Amino acid sequence: MKNDKRNIASAVATRMWRGGGGLLLCAVLAGAAIAAAHAAEPGWIEHVVPAGESSRVLALAANRERDAVAMLYAESDQGSTGEQLRLAAFDAGGKLFKSADLGPLLAGEKIVMHSKAGLAVDGNGVAYVAVAARAGGVKFSVLDLRRSTAGLSKSLQVGSGSVEVTAMLVSKTGALMLAGAVDGKGFVAEVSKQGVLAWTRHYEQVVVVLDLAETDNGLVAVGGMPGRQFFDGLWLARLGPAGAVAEAQTRPGTSRFARLGGGLQRLGLVYEKLGADLETSTVLMESFGAAAALQETRTATLYQGRLSAPFGVAQVDERLIAAGVVARGRLQLLEVWPQARTAPLFVSAARAPEFVRYHSVDIVGAAGATGATYLAALRSRADGRRQQLELVFAKMPAR
Repeated sequence: MKNDKRNIASAVATRMWRGGGGLLLCAVLAGAAIAAAHAAEPGWIEHVVPAGESSRVLALAANRERDAVAMLYAESDQGSTGEQLRLAAFDAGGKLFKSADLGPLLAGEKIVMHSKAGLAVDGNGVAYVAVAARAGGVKFSVLDLRRSTAGLSKSLQVGSGSVEVTAMLVSKTGALMLAGAVDGKGFVAEVSKQGVLAWTRHYEQVVVVLDLAETDNGLVAVGGMPGRQFFDGLWLARLGPAGAVAEAQTRPGTSRFARLGGGLQRLGLVYEKLGADLETSTVLMESFGAAAALQETRTATLYQGRLSAPFGVAQVDERLIAAGVVARGRLQLLEVWPQARTAPLFVSAARAPEFVRYHSVDIVGAAGATGATYLAALRSRADGRRQQLELVFAKMPAR
């Protein structure tokens, strides 16, 4: 990508903390200074981007090798009425090694900016991006994270009406699986790495396919069933060739979100059930064994109360890690063991003179010896009447 050293937004700060916060290494890239050096949690490595009101994380993804983690985000372009897509890539140690403005790849395309987009990274460090376009289209772009080469950009037709892209992954066969909503129905599509659409399957049961995951037993999708204000239940399906439904289950109750995460041998589904007042939530996690298809093995309650932003889930060694934003904008991370035993990993708290509030969070994990967890979030810092929004990528140390 042209001008590879033009780093995220106008400034990115890299902070490393060791022990109780005794050593701070601060490098401000692109020659632009950040307003203040905010304290990170002990052991965390953080990269912070000053953000505006429209800034948001659209997707966070890592390859199976976990040597490349990418964050896709949107922000307002100064001097322009539109929004810009940007991509930042980090290595296993949480070090930024690539940042790119995706504007040149999307030039001339009328994209539709939602709160989610598709992002996947393969073992060669190549990133694949899918965003909604007009009239049933999806803009598909390819960017090599390790080389300064021109990227590929194509348009895919998955329907005829409005489109939303919610998830994308690299399958075991090397194809890309894309999910979302089009023409009022959920869809899943298979796309080659060269941007060739192999097939598209629409699902009448749901208004949107919210997430995808792959296990040893095949591709799994979760979708939201039609409802008046929120989803009137969730639909969980194991998909066969060309997206055909091989097995399906439903989760009754009013809900706003559901996410899938984990590895090939262990799958986690995290979702909410809304209370009668439609304000309070119960966040549940179900764990599935790959050999048992979609037969539920364990259920754990992660949170009860007022929820500020959805939970995500990722696998780290034998544990599943869940992250969400709960009442008063607090970031909460929990570990869930195969026996459905839960334990808190982290809960943020306001500290004077800075008061930090989280607005969204996404998470991926590294299975195996490293056991690291990577998260991307939008948060705000308030001191008196001043408030600063910022996007943050963080690597949490193995526990």
